[in-house]
Amino acid sequence: MGVRLLVQSDGDRAASQSVRTTAPTLIVPVHAGIAQLQLGAEQHLVDRSSWVLVPAGTRAVVQAKSPVTHTLLLSLSVALRTAVVRAYGGEIQLTRFDRYVTEVQIMARTNWVNELAHRYLFERAVCKKRDNVATAFLEMELVKEVYFLCHERYTERERASVVEQKTTLAERAVAIVEAHLFEADIVQRLQRGCGASPSSLLRTFKRELGHSPLTYIRARRLDESLLLLKSKRYAVGEVATMVGYKNFAAFSQAFRARFDMKPSEVTAAAR
Repeated sequence: MGVRLLVQSDGDRAASQSVRTTAPTLIVPVHAGIAQLQLGAEQHLVDRSSWVLVPAGTRAVVQAKSPVTHTLLLSLSVALRTAVVRAYGGEIQLTRFDRYVTEVQIMARTNWVNELAHRYLFERAVCKKRDNVATAFLEMELVKEVYFLCHERYTERERASVVEQKTTLAERAVAIVEAHLFEADIVQRLQRGCGASPSSLLRTFKRELGHSPLTYIRARRLDESLLLLKSKRYAVGEVATMVGYKNFAAFSQAFRARFDMKPSEVTAAAR
């Protein structure tokens, strides 16, 4: 399975990227970013509730609509689809599958799909693994889910997306944090969106995530700053401002405390 990760920022000159697919391709936003997908005359907003399958030979323009958008592109080879059909003989029909992948499919992002996409990204981008047991399993499961989600759409049995299912207070809070990570009023949004008092949020974050809301938010912003620095598109000072630090020295100190290196060391290593 071919894999590519687009890291884009709304307003950046690289916020819009054109992609020409050579095989049927899954377009999957990871984390909480929102991407606008232009397919000819059609436009689709893709977020954590959905993923899109586009046919081979499609010119897709992916544009960031969030402060930082991470979009995973996964191409489905004929060999991989055939292997899934072979593994699930009788349950998956190759001719039907081939028909599904010739059309644009907008599918619900189920919890299982969400976990598969994030785990696959971790294996390929972080662990640098491919063609091992873990990636083979994840690829088979992702392709199998594509087939059954498409099939359910055609048979009017569409499943609920991850955002339509009931969530705990911690899950709702984390989703709000991710959606508004770089906004100045994020704490107020968190309280309004969760309908919870500051003390309830504090207890929930401490119990479920091991940190206070503010500590968690600062850590997530620093996580994003690392990705932005590795992208090589911004100077350290620009990244500090983007993730909410008005004082460069404070950003540098916080970054070093979290990652045990200076921001400048990241940019130097990325060259």
